[in-house]
Amino acid sequence: MPETDIINQLAEIAADSALANVRNRRPDVVNHAQGSYDALIRPTDISDLSHVERAQAALRTASQTGAPRLIAHYRARLQELGQSTPQIDEVEQAGEGDVLPDRLESMLRHTDLLVHAPAAATRGHVAELKEAGFSTRAVVSLSQLIAFVTFRARAVVGLRLLNGVADRVVLAPNCYQ
Repeated sequence: MPETDIINQLAEIAADSALANVRNRRPDVVNHAQGSYDALIRPTDISDLSHVERAQAALRTASQTGAPRLIAHYRARLQELGQSTPQIDEVEQAGEGDVLPDRLESMLRHTDLLVHAPAAATRGHVAELKEAGFSTRAVVSLSQLIAFVTFRARAVVGLRLLNGVADRVVLAPNCYQ
């Protein structure tokens, strides 16, 4: 088992609980989920996508999926990375008509697209990311990260329900979709 298990932390699963016992029956799943978090959110090789950008995309994904614990987690991650509250709010709340740097706006548009309508993504959307300065490798990393955080949001919300800790799901007021 990994030393840190972010899913257990966010779902508030006690180490000696029945729910922890169920999760621990599949240590490969627990290890791979944590390993994916480490590789996508806190990689040693940032592959043209900075730690701040990764946390911004993760926060935006969490806010679009309405997972309060994940939102708080990624807001804290951005604070760790030196982002101010107004900068963090901007990422979480941006929408049509907001003036943002091209790279950030392109990333948030892509995030919203993959969260709400992934099948609608086209080569044109990838071209927009490239025009904003993202390399092919960064586009792949960003897309993987968005898919992973979407999965994680469902996992955490579901495990919290099983754990008897329900959250009020609040969707972000703004979206590029």
